Amino acid sequence: MMSRDLKLAPEEQLGYEPGGLGSRSNQERSRSPSQTLDPGEMNPMLGNGFGDGFGDDLGDDLSDREGDRAIDLDPSFGRLDDRVLPSPAVQPSSIEPSSIEPASLEGALKQYFGYDSFRPGQREIVAAALAGQDQLVVIPTGGGKSLCFQLPALLRSGVTVVVSPLIALMQDQVTALRDNGIAATFLNSTLSLAETRNREAAILAGKIKLVYVAPERLLTESCLALCDRLAARVGLAALAIDEAHCVSEWGHDFRPDYRQLGSLRDRYPTLAFMALTATATDRVRQDIIKQLRLNQPRVHVASFNRPNLYYEVRSKRGNGEAYRDLFSLLKRVDGSAIVYCFSRKRVDEIANKLQVDGIPALPYHAGMDLNLRTENQTRFIRDDVRIMVATIAFGMGIDKPDVRFVAHL
Repeated sequence: MMSRDLKLAPEEQLGYEPGGLGSRSNQERSRSPSQTLDPGEMNPMLGNGFGDGFGDDLGDDLSDREGDRAIDLDPSFGRLDDRVLPSPAVQPSSIEPSSIEPASLEGALKQYFGYDSFRPGQREIVAAALAGQDQLVVIPTGGGKSLCFQLPALLRSGVTVVVSPLIALMQDQVTALRDNGIAATFLNSTLSLAETRNREAAILAGKIKLVYVAPERLLTESCLALCDRLAARVGLAALAIDEAHCVSEWGHDFRPDYRQLGSLRDRYPTLAFMALTATATDRVRQDIIKQLRLNQPRVHVASFNRPNLYYEVRSKRGNGEAYRDLFSLLKRVDGSAIVYCFSRKRVDEIANKLQVDGIPALPYHAGMDLNLRTENQTRFIRDDVRIMVATIAFGMGIDKPDVRFVAHL
C-alpha cells in the first residue's frame, strides 16, 4: 500500500520538532547566532567553541538497525566485561532542584530558543524536571519533546547527559543546539582520540551543558568513571533517555543496551531520569518505567491526532501499476519526498528506475557502504536531491522541514 501526504504544515514535517532542538523558529531570535559570538565571552550556558564527545575511544552506536535495523556495530560491541557493573553509589554533586520562578520560564524559552510560548504540556514537563522529578514523556514527532529536557538543562547547574541511539540523531541535535549558541556536544566513534580528550577537558571544566551519548558507550566503565568525575567536579543535573521505546522488548526498536540503563539508578540514586519517546503503547510505557526504575514518575502522554496530515491507502496492482502511481505522485509533489520499501533490493530497483525516468532519487539502506550512505543522507538534507528511497533504516535523526510526501511501497 501507499500512504501519502501532500499538504503538510511547515512546522510539522518529518523530524521537525517545534520548540525542540531540530527546528529553526520563524520568530525573530532574541540574540545573534552563536557564530557571531566570541567563544571567550559567551555565557557559560552557551557554546564555547569546543566540539563533540568525551570518554574513551571505543565505538558506541548503531547508525542503522538489525536487518536494516542494527548494523555497523564496532568490534567492541558485545564485550560485556567492559559494561557497567554494580558500584558504590555516586551522588550527583550538590545539584538541587532549580529555584527558578515559574513566571520566568517563558523568558528562558524566549532567550534560548526564540519562542514566545510553550506548546501544550511542555511547561508542566519543564517545571517537573526543574523540581527533580522522574518523568516519562510521550509526545509525537513535531510536538517538541526535545525542548522538555533541553530547557531544564540550561536552567540548572551541572551537566545533563542525553542518551541517544544513532549517530545521525546526535549530530543533528547537537548542531542545532550549537547553532543557537548552546554548549552541547556528543560522543561517538567518529571522534579521534585527541578530539575525545579535548572534549573531555571541556566537559570537566564546566563548559558544556548537554552531552549526547549512545547507551553502549555510556555503560562502559571508562565512561562511567568520567561521569563520576563529572558528578564530583561540575555536577550531574539529569539523565535524559531519548527514544525510550528502545528500552522495551515490546517496542518496535528493542535495544538490549537500553535495558541496562536502569542499573544507573544504583550508581546515581538521586539523579532525575526523564524518558522520552514519540511512540509507546500502554504496555511499552509500563515496561519503560519498570526497566529504567523510574521513581514515582510523572507520566505525560500527548494526543497523537495530526489534523494537518493526509493519509491515503491504495490497493497494490500488478504489471507495474504501483510504480506508475508512485511516479505520477512524485511528479506532482512540491518539496522533498521519502519512499520506503521493505527490502534493500527493492530500494535499489526503485531508486534506479526513478533516475532512469528523469526523477533524481538516491537509495539508502543498511547494505550500502557507510560513506556512500552518509553522503546520500547529507545530499538529501541539503536539497541536492529531492527524493530518498530507503528501508526503515532511514528516518530517525532526519531533521528536514520541507518533506511533503511519504510513500510506503
